Amino acid sequence: MFCIHCGTDVGDTAKFCRKCGKPVSRPGAAGNTSNGASVPGSAAGASAAINQQKYQQLRMMAQSSAQRLAVCPGYYCFKCGCYVERARAAHYGDIKCHQCGAPIINPNMLSHAGTTLLKYGFIGSLVVAASEAADYTNPENYILNYYKSIYYEQNKYPFETVATDKGKMGEYLVDVGYQQFKRIYPQFKTYIFYNLLVPEPNGSFQEIDAVIVFGAFVFVIEAKNRGGYFAKCNLSDKYWSFRPFGGQTQNIYNPFLQNNEHIAALQHYLDQQEGMDFSPVFANYVTLAGNANLDWNQEGDTIDQLLIGDWRITNVGGLGAALTMEFAGFAEDMRTQSDDEPNCYDDKYAQQTIKALMPLINMSEDVKKAKMRDRMDSDGDFGKRAYQYFYIEVEECMPYLFRTNWIHEQIIGPGSIRWKPGYDQVEIVDNRTLRWREHKTQKVRWYKIESYTELLEAYECVKQCETYDYHGKYDDNSGSNNRGSQGGSSRRGSGNSGSGGASTGDPIKEAVNMFFSGCDDITSLNSRYRSLCKVFHPDGGNGDEETFKKMQAAYESLKEKMSA
Repeated sequence: MFCIHCGTDVGDTAKFCRKCGKPVSRPGAAGNTSNGASVPGSAAGASAAINQQKYQQLRMMAQSSAQRLAVCPGYYCFKCGCYVERARAAHYGDIKCHQCGAPIINPNMLSHAGTTLLKYGFIGSLVVAASEAADYTNPENYILNYYKSIYYEQNKYPFETVATDKGKMGEYLVDVGYQQFKRIYPQFKTYIFYNLLVPEPNGSFQEIDAVIVFGAFVFVIEAKNRGGYFAKCNLSDKYWSFRPFGGQTQNIYNPFLQNNEHIAALQHYLDQQEGMDFSPVFANYVTLAGNANLDWNQEGDTIDQLLIGDWRITNVGGLGAALTMEFAGFAEDMRTQSDDEPNCYDDKYAQQTIKALMPLINMSEDVKKAKMRDRMDSDGDFGKRAYQYFYIEVEECMPYLFRTNWIHEQIIGPGSIRWKPGYDQVEIVDNRTLRWREHKTQKVRWYKIESYTELLEAYECVKQCETYDYHGKYDDNSGSNNRGSQGGSSRRGSGNSGSGGASTGDPIKEAVNMFFSGCDDITSLNSRYRSLCKVFHPDGGNGDEETFKKMQAAYESLKEKMSA
């Protein structure tokens, strides 16, 4: 930090300048406000008018950061997140980021002039120089915007620290997208928080990059700063194939699954806090900085919804647009909502959530660093835990879908479509045995789900408040499961009969009934087909060629009939 009176570097903690003796004014000391109340994380405080004295100090901080970055071998671009290597830029005479066109901090102008002269000649180089001067933006203005951001307000990292750290730059670019959205929808009372360490039931924690709170909604954001291409794969696959620019293809852990653990930890934490009289609705957001690209069609299906929740994925330049589209839907819903409907957009829900999060928001940087060091020194799994899924039937009439990775527990109740904390209903006892907590005298049946097909069928039954008959494959009152007969399955309840009945004698019809029951249009057929391919394709780890051929024949037959 610099003295605003004489410009002397006084450090980050000084109250008086050691040279001129005058008091040092600290940026952001007034706090962050929203509608007159001091609320950390609100956009109003970060965008409030900064008086001239503070502006001068922020300008000097931006200049100092630019000077320090000038001697670094490279940094991550403040607009797209790509790495700007000074040696490469000097070799090619670049003065702008080769990915997004943002101005390079302190470029090699001599090299640029020489390159331009060789390429365009003397007259041409003059024209190019005039054109570049007309649209040139001083990179210090971008750095100044950083020092006025909510991200800086909450973390107080110098810009040079952020610019030389891939992860921190990815987080800051989330703030850039958030501010773009707020300029379009300033009327929404939204709040954003960064770098929350959320405790888990086993004593570990999950590190969340960013959280946006709005009404009863919580958007959990995982920021990935990677330059390259994500090759074609399924959204819910454990690993994604990634090829860096100019590098070799590698597998990275699915950021949706990683963020799913963040959501489970945050969901459990909020469920345990006093004053929370509602269950927030969570969204799983992944932002890709570093100019990363997706090389596959981002279509999802019911399986993806069950495995990773309500998801969105975008590169960092599209985050503002994605949030804008999300809140445009909220605005339309609020406009048409009747007065007697529950208002899930009410700010009272956001205030409950923020109050519950305050211990995490106020956690000091030293405490966070200590926790991170302890985790690095331990043999923890860093959240890469596989879930096991169970169908539960209580008193032969109440169906539930339950999942656990033996740390977190989530459940979908009758008629519901979203995962909620399951700690009050299910208890994990020794040897990974599950026990129903409520009314222990009740008759409870458990079934361990072994495939996506079973998961889809069980989910549909729970959603429609129907029970699911696995033909004696239950294990009463125990979390263990006796697979028993591998016969077909059928729905019962509500007077509906389903697949798995007597044989028709036609193998194609039997396969249609087995694999595609309930698919009454081409869209649902294709969605079911994609889900089944994940399970039965011979190239998969658990694939079966014969079953896949039967399923494929049934799909082609049914598709031909629907297309006729």
